[in-house]
Amino acid sequence: LKMGKRGRGKGGKKKRGGKPSSNSPATNANVSQGPPSPLDLDAAQVECLDQNDELRFKVGDVVECKMGFGGDLDWMPGTISDVWYDNIDFVYENGASTGLVPYRIRLHNNGSYIYAPVDEDRCLKKATLRFQVGDRVECSFESGWIPGTVMNLWYDIGPGQGVICPYRIMLDNCREVFAPSHRCLRRSKILHFADKFNPGSRIECRLGEEDDWLPGTVINCNENWAKRGVSPLFIRFDDGKKREFYGPQDCIRTSKAVAPSTKQELRFQVGNRVECNVEEGWMSGTIIRTWYTDLSFDISHAVPYQIQLDLGQRIYAPSDTDEYIRHSTTVPPSCWICFDSEFTETNLIVRDCACRGQGNGFVHIDCLVKLAITKTEDQDRPADSTNPFLYCITCQQGYRDGSLSASALAKTCYNIHGNDPIGSYWNMAATRAMNQLYVNKKNYDSAATLMKQQISLVRSKIEIVDMYAKYSLIDGLCEFLGQLANVHEETDSLEEMKVALDEAFSLSEKNVIAVSTRVLIMTSLGRHAHLTGDKSGALGYFEECIKIVRADDFYECIQLSSLLCNCAAINLDLDNNEQGIEQLEEVIEIDSTVYGRENHMTVVLAESLEKLREGSIEKIPLSEMGLGRLESKIR
Repeated sequence: LKMGKRGRGKGGKKKRGGKPSSNSPATNANVSQGPPSPLDLDAAQVECLDQNDELRFKVGDVVECKMGFGGDLDWMPGTISDVWYDNIDFVYENGASTGLVPYRIRLHNNGSYIYAPVDEDRCLKKATLRFQVGDRVECSFESGWIPGTVMNLWYDIGPGQGVICPYRIMLDNCREVFAPSHRCLRRSKILHFADKFNPGSRIECRLGEEDDWLPGTVINCNENWAKRGVSPLFIRFDDGKKREFYGPQDCIRTSKAVAPSTKQELRFQVGNRVECNVEEGWMSGTIIRTWYTDLSFDISHAVPYQIQLDLGQRIYAPSDTDEYIRHSTTVPPSCWICFDSEFTETNLIVRDCACRGQGNGFVHIDCLVKLAITKTEDQDRPADSTNPFLYCITCQQGYRDGSLSASALAKTCYNIHGNDPIGSYWNMAATRAMNQLYVNKKNYDSAATLMKQQISLVRSKIEIVDMYAKYSLIDGLCEFLGQLANVHEETDSLEEMKVALDEAFSLSEKNVIAVSTRVLIMTSLGRHAHLTGDKSGALGYFEECIKIVRADDFYECIQLSSLLCNCAAINLDLDNNEQGIEQLEEVIEIDSTVYGRENHMTVVLAESLEKLREGSIEKIPLSEMGLGRLESKIR
């Protein structure tokens, strides 16, 4: 984007500012002398700008803007604040000028405004994010990676100031954090604690740190709870009270106590066809959930049923009586593939994607599986977004985790491609999907068996292939070892977790392997050391990662910042204050270059570092930045 002169505003005088610093994004003191413009427009092209032209974006759309700074600052996210903005004097490098530009954009990092002189991809493009609401991720902290769930995208952390973070995340310890970039996140295969329970599971909860453990029963496990804005679990305690439960994970555990015999028996089960009494009259639908709760309910309230109407809306029945809900003999919606409405208990008609509207998206499980097989028969390596085993071909959205559609497709993909050539796209995709299915179902024995089987096959093939194929197989082997390590971590088998990570580390040391893979292995080893209380060992792994990153000219500096934070936190815990302060100073220097010195997190960290030097605090209070602070979990 070309930096224009600042607008007059109503009745104001034009103000000119200096050239923006290379260490910070452009401010709203915009002038014609900005960074090198990627555009080369002549006067005729400028004069052709017409407010009647249809634009690609509208006010409120999130875009990425070409800044021309290079590196991580070359493209920066922002929100369209105005279209056909004409309150400026805009001068191009070649002397052409205009008072009209297609867009005015407010940058997310500091709330300043910039202008887009043309509506083209070389100037601005649609912003995309690597993760979506509900995705399980791990967040990079000063002491390691902590799992959490993405709750919001493009979250306004400074209301009224225009400072927006790509991700708002709820950690499994119930702390809220904000991720400034996907570079400080990675996809997690660690289950959310709620996924370890099922409706009917007997549990004990502690509702406060000083409270006693209270026995109860899980009456609802809310799928996609983050996307729906509800709690992960809804629990009925043995004293009759019901309430939502968000965590933290160390305040819930399984219980062997026998449940009291006061449970209300429901007339209908999931999958039953019913009619519901709504304002328009009686409408047919299907039971999709029992003992349903919602954020709009009181904390101790749950309703017997949630129903998906045949028109697509989801409603709930407040009482299990004929006044609200009754048995229906109407047929379900027709499958959009075969147009048949008949279904069986093993071949239900479901809608597990994002398709909406009357009849849209409803499909037989078997029809969906057959479609995926047909679409991929001649594809060696489809793009993930077009892989019908992963995404709906209509709405191009993924199927809900743990849904009937996702489970059936994963099983079929593995049955067809599980024996494909080791290291091929389909073999890797099928194995990854099946392993995730096992983990979602808490079938850790099968997950471990699958990973060990694939690891054995990869090992045997590595010995007989050429050097080029060997590199690819080693990357695949390291990924499988990492997945196996995650399974062992879920079952608290930290010794076996260490064995898998040690092998991955040994392979990375003896072979040419991607820097990102090597760093991933080392940080996982650091996490293992931290989990076992070995802070010095964890520090050694993280410091080794820093050496690897510094030696790589193309590695992202934000990763270096994260690793330095890990080391600094451990050094401060070990009373190595001088080294910890030195590392934090470098973190601030890097973050100032990436995010700008006026960035909220950079400012808070700098202020905290100054207090640390003065001796008024002993550790950096990273919780003030919305990041929390990782406490060692000694096992």
